[in-house]
Amino acid sequence: MNNLFDNLEKYKFGILAALLAYLIIFAYFQLGTYNGGGVPYSAFQEGARIEIPEDEIQLLPENIMLPANFDPSNLKNAARDENDKRARSEKNYSVSKQTNNGAMDATEYEKRMFEEAGGEAEREKIREQILARKEREKQQKKSTDNKGESSTSGTANAVAGNVMVKFNVPKHTAHQGNVYYVRNPGYKCGVGASGLVVILVKVDQGGNVLSATYDPSQSSNADNCMISEARKYALMSRFNYSASAAKSQSGWISYTFVSQ
Repeated sequence: MNNLFDNLEKYKFGILAALLAYLIIFAYFQLGTYNGGGVPYSAFQEGARIEIPEDEIQLLPENIMLPANFDPSNLKNAARDENDKRARSEKNYSVSKQTNNGAMDATEYEKRMFEEAGGEAEREKIREQILARKEREKQQKKSTDNKGESSTSGTANAVAGNVMVKFNVPKHTAHQGNVYYVRNPGYKCGVGASGLVVILVKVDQGGNVLSATYDPSQSSNADNCMISEARKYALMSRFNYSASAAKSQSGWISYTFVSQ
């Protein structure tokens, strides 16, 4: 170690001269590559700005794309079962259709659930559901009797023309024959939301929607809001019990959305 320090002391001027020479050479080559021009940044010199293309399309009603043959003036805020075999009318129609076997189907479904129930607690729960349904039907009948209205449809016609909701679930009709149970979300997505969304559904024998899948091949001009609302409303839909339907019946619901 002493020898190392002795050598450093002995050759210190030579080492310093070598380092100085290296620094001069390094500075020479670095200064030789500097052109002195610098890089101008016009954005900072001229101020920030946004360049707007000359051919930009303004967001005006006439520039909003709509589905082919879309006519909002002839669009009814109604739902229609595409399997409804009644004659169709533009004016004299009923959006609800009472079925003669609706109560019978519900009773049959409840009976089958009761027979398949695994324990007394589950059977008691089904008994309560049956009593609750009968009470609702009793109150509904009392309400219509007080108003002097018939509990059946006032017309033999279905709605004709363009409607905002269409559905087709083979062997299933809307719950209690009332298309109110296939609701309409068509006004919920605001300005510019005009399009068609088709949802593929699977329905069990009891009429409950098991799944709802967006079908892009049958839809047009659909955005995320329309798709989300359509799926949500499809899952909320209710259909009648059908003893002849498969345990998982496939069908579809189409929703037309209208810009506000």
